[in-house]
Amino acid sequence: MPWLKRLREADVQKPCRDMRFLVGSCRYPGTPFESEASDAIFKGMLPHIEGPQNGVPGVHMLFLIGDQIYADATANILDSRAWRERYGQRYRLAFTSKHARTVLAHLPTHFAIDDHEISDNWSGEAKRSKEVLHAVQSAKCFQSSGRETLPINPPREKRLGTALWYSLSERQEHCCPAFVMDTRSEREPRGYNAPGTQLVSIEQRTALADWLGAVNQGPSSNMPKFIFCGVGIAPISREFAAFGQTWRSQDWWPGYPRTLSDILFKILTEGIRHVVFVSGDLHLSSASKLTLGHRDTNDVATVWQVVSSGLYAPMPFASAQPAAYDWNTPVRLPRHAAGDVDVVAESGLLYSGRPHLLRLDAEQRGDDWSLSIGVVGSSAEGAFLAPAGKPPSGFVEHGPRWRVHLASRRRGIAPVPIVPLNIPGAGHINSKT
Repeated sequence: MPWLKRLREADVQKPCRDMRFLVGSCRYPGTPFESEASDAIFKGMLPHIEGPQNGVPGVHMLFLIGDQIYADATANILDSRAWRERYGQRYRLAFTSKHARTVLAHLPTHFAIDDHEISDNWSGEAKRSKEVLHAVQSAKCFQSSGRETLPINPPREKRLGTALWYSLSERQEHCCPAFVMDTRSEREPRGYNAPGTQLVSIEQRTALADWLGAVNQGPSSNMPKFIFCGVGIAPISREFAAFGQTWRSQDWWPGYPRTLSDILFKILTEGIRHVVFVSGDLHLSSASKLTLGHRDTNDVATVWQVVSSGLYAPMPFASAQPAAYDWNTPVRLPRHAAGDVDVVAESGLLYSGRPHLLRLDAEQRGDDWSLSIGVVGSSAEGAFLAPAGKPPSGFVEHGPRWRVHLASRRRGIAPVPIVPLNIPGAGHINSKT
């Protein structure tokens, strides 16, 4: 296996020069008659594990970032009240299907949870119900990396983390820095006027901020820095761009302005380059360039967002519709959602409709890095599919894939105008918050 060969031959005294992975989300189980169709997408992954295929080397890992099961798949009709059966049996069926079992046995895999591991659009409770507690416990049992009880290389790496969020271990696991988030189970319930409501716990938010500061030093400062989470920041729908006051009903990062503003403010003011958010949820895949600005500092930064969603999502009414977005057009995140960080996103549609996942390749050439994104279908050949749209600003077409060049030096970008918003109590975090 290429990933195992890379680990065995790695020179720990030198930084590596590539990180290659598959990423997907949202695998609806379907009816018993659809089990083979739901499992077929894993067949398309196999050639990318074995490598080299399609002119590219084998991948190093797999990220499954949300909706590994659908605990609410039957809308509670005929659902067992025995929680071990309701959750545990669904995980076992999902992870032991023919092709999924083969992939998971041959490739290091990391998980990030989203709503359907609990229930559709679950966004916090003032008092956790027994059902939610069981759902989260099951997610920890079946999706945990285990490092919360058995650190990979103690005591050299002191890290905060839980069963569902953590940073990957330097050298042993990754080339480029990577942080897996839990953007679902720690949510605070939102009131009518509560922009300070948190998407994640203070512990997770602080750990992410500390990690961002740490990976902005030394050799990793020029590398892509991947943040994996169930929900993303972009693309921004036409409706939400026009009616930003609906932020309380948003299920993604913009529905939690305090958390979003804090993290983007740190990236912006500390000059943390090449941050790439990788998320799922939408049942379509896209790539976005986010330009960040701030009124007081005049700093400008670029952040990238990749959405990979639709391992098996056969119901169109449950999917985001491509026509709801203004692709390849700069769209400003409403001030209600962005806090005092100005965000302008330009997004390109990679794929929607049929089952698919994405392959990402980060490669270093000279002092600079590049990031390539390709769409992979369920065919046994693992061939790249043609993107459905055009790449956004910053990306270029590279055969069937899109590629962005990540320069080793910070380059000036024309500042964007700032629209201020005062959020009560929304002071920005630092590593000691």
